[in-house]
Amino acid sequence: MKNIFLFCAATFIFLHAEGQTFTPISSNNNTAAPPNRLHVGDRMPSFIFKETVNYKSSIAKLSDFRAKLTILDMWNSGCTSCINLMPEMQTLQDRFGGKLQIVLVNTNTKRFGDSKAKAIDILKRQKAITGIDIKLPVLLNSEQFDKAFPTHSLPQELWLDETGKILAITDASQLTTENIVAAITDKAIHMPTKDDQFFDFQKGTLQEYLYGQKGEHRSAPFSSTIWRGRLDLRGIGMRRDKSRPDKYLGICLINTTLLTLASYGYSEELNGILNNQIFYDRPDSSLFIRPLETDVSFSNYFYSYDLNVPPSTQKEIHDHMRADLYAAFKIVIRNEKRNLNCWIIKSTAKAREADPNEKKEWEVGEHIGRRLIKNTPVSEIVEELNRFSKLPMIFDSRDNINIDINLPVNFSDSKAVIKALEDAGLDVSMEKRLMKVAIISDKVN
Repeated sequence: MKNIFLFCAATFIFLHAEGQTFTPISSNNNTAAPPNRLHVGDRMPSFIFKETVNYKSSIAKLSDFRAKLTILDMWNSGCTSCINLMPEMQTLQDRFGGKLQIVLVNTNTKRFGDSKAKAIDILKRQKAITGIDIKLPVLLNSEQFDKAFPTHSLPQELWLDETGKILAITDASQLTTENIVAAITDKAIHMPTKDDQFFDFQKGTLQEYLYGQKGEHRSAPFSSTIWRGRLDLRGIGMRRDKSRPDKYLGICLINTTLLTLASYGYSEELNGILNNQIFYDRPDSSLFIRPLETDVSFSNYFYSYDLNVPPSTQKEIHDHMRADLYAAFKIVIRNEKRNLNCWIIKSTAKAREADPNEKKEWEVGEHIGRRLIKNTPVSEIVEELNRFSKLPMIFDSRDNINIDINLPVNFSDSKAVIKALEDAGLDVSMEKRLMKVAIISDKVN
């Protein structure tokens, strides 16, 4: 279904397609795939990796690893979620045995300063945190592999059959028992392809990418587009005027939530406002809440926005966005002060100060249900917890000591979080505080 709104001053196009993951439909765009890039259905070459861990040889060929199903788990040391996923990958390997071969493939090895020694240290740290000994083969340092699978986000999973054919390229959310069993038993697999091409919004508009330079909706000098549904693209930022550094030619936001779009148009009203300070005065508030990835309508909660205008100030760009947000969704945002129930956190004499010689770090142990935070100021810990708490969390103490604390993996579990704070010797109480809030409405006052 498509809804097209036309205005005298500008062409505004709102495109909506239910329950689909979108891919570019025009070959005439600015993000053509590199010639060496591989896709689903291609045969995996026998790439050579110059470093290995947990393997019989110091050099390995990808063809050395064959099973009914082979999963190449792409990672690097800059991806914390990749590292935290490793114990789960070992658990999957143990569960399926010889029918499955999981290989941890380090990508962009030189760029992230990764090495065999660094990989060994990462595996040791994961064992210390989770108790799981990761014996999976680790492959590092293959520039040809990196060229074949360029990516702007990790983890990324490559699924191969026993002949080396690429069955799927996915994110980590597809690593389910059901999908693995289906692949091993040759059943049909329906998984969304992860194909996060980078969209160079400085060289073209989203309309031109989707429809081509000569398409039906070719960009006018003054136009805007909102696309509902996930796009296999990456790109976000202001479109600059090269001849006038203080001016902009628009803005492009790819795969954001409606609330994120609103935060750009209403940057002043939402500046410093967290989710627990946002209230809705409209019947469709669920549109602003991102669902779980397992939700069948997950992709419908993503929006892409492209604004194409003559040279404008940043404020003028935001004003254009506000007009578009109101035209498409009747979004109006205002601020007011309200007395809110808040969690008040204070240091006490019981709080255990961390060893000053200890390294400041946040470790995640998904398998033992905790996050170990070391030598970190209480204020910094509370600030992070406040991003997930349903009620505002305020650190209200002059004594901002550094502590070690075991927190639950799920920061949204308020009961477990409060207990962890109290166990660390902190005082936690509930008080009403006057807070600045944002009201998202569909009415113009």
